[in-house]
Amino acid sequence: MSQLIQNTNYFYFWCFILNLPYILSTLNLNQNFFPNIINSTMTLSNNFFRINILFFFIATAFSFASNAEERRPMTLEDVMNFHHLHAQTINHNGEWIAYHAWPDRGDGYGVLVSADGQNEHRVERGQHPRFSASGNWVLFTQKPPFAETEGVAADERPKDSLIVINTQDASREGFPDLKAATFPETREFLLVQQHYEPDTNLTESVQEKLEKAGTPLLIRNLDNEQQTIIRFVDQWTVDSLATTLVFTLKDTLEKNNGLYYQSLDDLNRPYEPIDTADTAKFGNFTWFEKESRLAFVRADDTEKDTLETAKVRLWQPARPEALTILTQENAPNGYFLPYDNRLVWTNDGQRLFFGLRPERFAAKPEKDPVYESVLDSLQQKAEIDIWHGEDPRIKTHEKEQWNQVKSQNLLSVYHMGRQEMVKLVDETIPSLQVPEGGDYAMASTNEPYARRITWEGWFRDIYLFNLNTGEKQLVLEEFRQTSNLSPDGKYLLYFDDKH
Repeated sequence: MSQLIQNTNYFYFWCFILNLPYILSTLNLNQNFFPNIINSTMTLSNNFFRINILFFFIATAFSFASNAEERRPMTLEDVMNFHHLHAQTINHNGEWIAYHAWPDRGDGYGVLVSADGQNEHRVERGQHPRFSASGNWVLFTQKPPFAETEGVAADERPKDSLIVINTQDASREGFPDLKAATFPETREFLLVQQHYEPDTNLTESVQEKLEKAGTPLLIRNLDNEQQTIIRFVDQWTVDSLATTLVFTLKDTLEKNNGLYYQSLDDLNRPYEPIDTADTAKFGNFTWFEKESRLAFVRADDTEKDTLETAKVRLWQPARPEALTILTQENAPNGYFLPYDNRLVWTNDGQRLFFGLRPERFAAKPEKDPVYESVLDSLQQKAEIDIWHGEDPRIKTHEKEQWNQVKSQNLLSVYHMGRQEMVKLVDETIPSLQVPEGGDYAMASTNEPYARRITWEGWFRDIYLFNLNTGEKQLVLEEFRQTSNLSPDGKYLLYFDDKH
């Protein structure tokens, strides 16, 4: 196309020169001023008039021929190489923008660009940019080259890296073997955890212990460059105020395992223990965002999970020890408190939602099988699927649903002021929307319509649960539209007949 434009411009230029006399005569300018020029060029123009037309068609033909040579059909490779923008983000003062551009297949890149477009920095294979609280720093997760990961098992692929850029002077720092990294939202800290890198100088038994242990966690104050490294960290979390780091240690020496905390106000202070039981595991860390109050689940590691031991605990930096608020004894009859739970605070921090699970899904001691004969052993190991035409779901859907049912958390609520729990939903009404506040929560179920959903579309019954008493009220029956509870829990918004 550029060649066509260039040739056409040449044509118009020469046409203008050769036809200048006609232009001058048309404008009725004073021919006495330059009669000789006009008469001579008129004759020349008459001779070249037909040549002008011929030249135009020749130039145009050559232009299209040249352009046709540059064109080619679009291929699948071209389509797969289109770069799409993702993860666009802007720092708090609007001076810098970051994003990553990635093809459907292959290597992409990350971009940090100033809002005025004057400065741009590119990170090859950089993804998911995140700015620090001040916006003076940005990090990119750098993926390994596509060619090194294609067709390679996940546990054998090269690890990600971390690239940190200072937006003030464009300096960079890289961290290989990235496991996790973040900037807290409210203060200038960088936390980076790296994978264990095998050391060929160590014995095989030591290598195995180190592979199962935690890995180093770097904590750096970006304001004063103070930093510390904590070894053998397994899990970690930072409160929303960025004053406290809570982490679990998984050491090669089990006696050091446990839950600890590190003050971010002074990284020179040693970390302190919260719970140092060497056989315990910790998870589901959930901070109450308005203050440094942490809810978490603790469970004893039992052989083959032969017993459910999970309990919900609370901890605050001002308290020397964690407080247990829920144990298996608090679970209603027929239910247990699972370790892989879901903890959610309300906005005022006065209620904590948690999950229960039917007792038939709880871990139980494994019994050694007893076979009376070879036929008996075959019968005990055999599996059979039975489906009836009146069953609410076809077998494939039933199997998929069963896997979800076994791991779902049926939410209940713990009242901090009253120090007691209230059971809410059960298997008949399994889905509860956690409210931000107020005394009610909305729940729904499609179980009564499981068969009809297959050919008629989705139906639900909508209930309101009183969080103080656990009482439920059916408010919408056989409902097909969208519904939501207001943040204060006082109003239910829904579409009535698509309106």
